[in-house]
Amino acid sequence: MLLPVVAVLFSSCSNSAQKNVIPKDATMVVSFDLKEIASKGEFSSSPYLAQLKAFAAMDSPETAQMVNDLIEDPAISGVDFSEPAYLFVCKDGCIGFTWKMNSASDLKDFCIKAGAKDSEFSDHDGFSWLKDPEEDNEPIRFAFNDNVGIVLGFPDMNYQSAKEQGSKMTSKLLALANQGESESFLASDNYSKMNEVDGEVKMFVSGDIINAYLSENEKSMIASQVPFNLSRAASVAGLAFENGQIVLRVKNENDDPVIKHYNELAANCLSKLTGGFLAHAPEDFFIWGAINVNWENVLSTLRKNDDIKAALAQASMEEDINFDQLAKSINGGDITFIMPEFDNYKPPFVVKARMNDDSAFQMIGSQLAELTDNNMTFDGSTFHFGSYYDKQLLGMNGKNLYWCSENGEDYLSPSQQTPSALAAVQDDILNSYGYFYLNLKPVIKNNVPAEAAAIYPKMLNLESVVMRIPSVNEFEAKFTVTDKDQNILKFLTH
Repeated sequence: MLLPVVAVLFSSCSNSAQKNVIPKDATMVVSFDLKEIASKGEFSSSPYLAQLKAFAAMDSPETAQMVNDLIEDPAISGVDFSEPAYLFVCKDGCIGFTWKMNSASDLKDFCIKAGAKDSEFSDHDGFSWLKDPEEDNEPIRFAFNDNVGIVLGFPDMNYQSAKEQGSKMTSKLLALANQGESESFLASDNYSKMNEVDGEVKMFVSGDIINAYLSENEKSMIASQVPFNLSRAASVAGLAFENGQIVLRVKNENDDPVIKHYNELAANCLSKLTGGFLAHAPEDFFIWGAINVNWENVLSTLRKNDDIKAALAQASMEEDINFDQLAKSINGGDITFIMPEFDNYKPPFVVKARMNDDSAFQMIGSQLAELTDNNMTFDGSTFHFGSYYDKQLLGMNGKNLYWCSENGEDYLSPSQQTPSALAAVQDDILNSYGYFYLNLKPVIKNNVPAEAAAIYPKMLNLESVVMRIPSVNEFEAKFTVTDKDQNILKFLTH
């Protein structure tokens, strides 16, 4: 109900009371820019508001009137929707939600109209509480005044144990409400990092978030298995609603030397995509994905581990495999997975890898040739294996090593040109270390019944889901529709 409610916004206030509530050592914080979300969605003109009103009318005339009043003027709720709201997790595991208030009396009146009883409210310590905090044994607290609203609880799976947290929740809520800016998340470096990402929804999360829910034995077990400090592992993310797409951007903000070392190794073992197989997908492909691995650097990195180095040396001697030659041979560029459009129970697929030469195939082929039986044959250039209903091929096509399903053999040769969907994002592909494109258009065209499309015709405008790795510290995902002229929130709600 919040989305249509926040359509009409009112006066902004510079007071950051809701931000000051969040503890400085919070292990997760999520901010919601309600003002920007409402502006981009233009919810006040959404046709779904009529449906919302009709649904409310089915409950009672009082509910219908309350919903109608709220849609017409969100200010009657007492909540200031022009300021961000925050979800947060404390280091001890408490979960809270806080928002900016305009009027405590208005929110109290609204709650009563929504079904709460006036007798359930109690005024203590500068707050109105839903239920007297001195008598309430529930593990959750809901309090508000003219500046801020706070919900705070402890998610204990053992409900009886959680009830014992009631008095602690009261004390903790008051402590958070009265702390100064210097004691809050607002004064931390993590708050600054979170606000560096773009989006109407922003998030900070620390690896330390799981510790509050673990026993001492579980913590010790994880510490013995994980070679880095969880509290120094963190990420920030932004969810942006743009014209024609929703974009999720994630960035690792790790301060642990072990993680930084692993990131350096990953950066050394990956290269940016060359786009060498862009034209190998048909126009109406279903899936296209690629990654570019520097196998020589991978081999060099593996050999820094004495146990792995010894195992490789033994395998090289026993199986007559020259791993250096193997790595150099396959170190030619992108490895690409392609799944063309399909309309039967056996989807075709093709995996291609650009090779420097065919020595790797000859080396692997000599090993596989010894395994040939009724389910695997070798015709001198291509291996055929698998069951009668699931035949697969492994071979060389020029300098391209391929593995494909039998019905994917028709897609081994490149198309005339790069598919239009991939051509539109080619710059992003070439600036990525890994890329995955799920093309929704052929799926919808072949699989969505006309009856379903008639109920929600917007599904016919779904275009793609894309995931990419811009750097070893970053991840990006996009959900796109064909209508690029309006914000996706408005597209989805109008």
